Amino acid sequence: MVGTNMRHKNFPFAVAALLLFFFSTFANATTYQSLSVDEIIQRTDVAFHGQVTDVSVELREGQTGMEPWTKVSFSIMDNFKGDLSEIYDLYFFGGSTEEITIEVEAMPEFRVDDEVLIFAYDAMYYSPLVGFSQGLFRLDEGSWQSESGQWLTSNEVELSLADISDGNKEEVIELLKQNFTSEITGESSQQSAQEQEEGEGQ
Repeated sequence: MVGTNMRHKNFPFAVAALLLFFFSTFANATTYQSLSVDEIIQRTDVAFHGQVTDVSVELREGQTGMEPWTKVSFSIMDNFKGDLSEIYDLYFFGGSTEEITIEVEAMPEFRVDDEVLIFAYDAMYYSPLVGFSQGLFRLDEGSWQSESGQWLTSNEVELSLADISDGNKEEVIELLKQNFTSEITGESSQQSAQEQEEGEGQ
């Protein structure tokens, strides 16, 4: 369950009440199921290994007026999936400006120099991460830890979530490269076969 805490500065009471109602409705309606590593990968549009270079907050026009969104910029170290530039930005709903502060419970927070694995959608959601926060793993003493406290582990064949870390940073990265390469190769083969069938049918 996701909740919000909104503080406003110099906001008309009626507008603040409307915003609070809207975000409370969003909070009560937002749930997400626990995903396996395979499910996270299958739902991913954008995946990379990167480092946070900047965190800032922007006001954007929303359904009830101007809303704060936190912009997180990443330096791409390994691009697993997606057409990414050297610096890639993701936007998360909430944040604090001089006008308004919105805090979203369970929304991931980032700091400059965080080294992370990101699995995200290529679309504008309140959190662009797959599974709200499940598509985020942070580097901690040579291993990748999820927001729930589990560790992304490798047995040289497949990836899984475990309660104990195994210091396998590089092995995980290599397996991710293999997984996404295989996925892209499979999609290309399927598309080629479909085009061949369409050509033969003409």
